[in-house]
Amino acid sequence: MLHEVIPQFNERRFIFRIFNTEWPDLALKQRTHQVTMALHEALPKEFPAAAKMIDAIALRLRQQKENERYYPFMFLVEYLERYGQHHLEEVSRKAISFKTKEAAPQRAASA
Repeated sequence: MLHEVIPQFNERRFIFRIFNTEWPDLALKQRTHQVTMALHEALPKEFPAAAKMIDAIALRLRQQKENERYYPFMFLVEYLERYGQHHLEEVSRKAISFKTKEAAPQRAASA
C-alpha cells in the first residue's frame, strides 16, 4: 500500500530496514521506532509533503478497515510526534483528525 502513496517507494529497502538482525530482540516500542525510521527514509524530508503522505496512508488504512487503535497507526502517530516538532499546528490538526475519526464510530455504536 505504501507504494501507492510514496513515489519511488523501495519496498525491498523498507522491509530490510525494518526486519534487520536486531528485530527479534526488540520490544514493541523499539519496533515501532524502527518502522518509523524506515518510513522517514521513504518519505520526503520536508515535513509538510511527508504529512500529506501520512494522511494518505491513514486514509488507505481506514479504507482497509484497520482499527486506529492498532499497530499500523502507532507508527504514523510516532512519525508526526518525532518529525513534526517544528510544525506543531499541523501536527495538532492531524492528531485531532486521527482521534476524531477514531471516536466517531464509537459514539455511533453507543447511541
